[in-house]
Amino acid sequence: MDFDIDIVVRLFWQGILVINIPTYVQYPCDGISHFKLWQDNVMISKTHARLFFGMLSRFPQLLLRHRQ
Repeated sequence: MDFDIDIVVRLFWQGILVINIPTYVQYPCDGISHFKLWQDNVMISKTHARLFFGMLSRFPQLLLRHRQ
């Protein structure tokens, strides 16, 4: 659950254009979720914190790139 966020942010930091493409997803009514409520939320929170603190050192460069 944390992999997608990590990859997209790191691509953005490298200046690679990220394009969002709408995707149709259909979930079966009797499908089983593999989302682990506590474990996955902890992993997502750790990834968010790591990316936030990683952004702090990159912030001036990202801000300058945004102004161009």
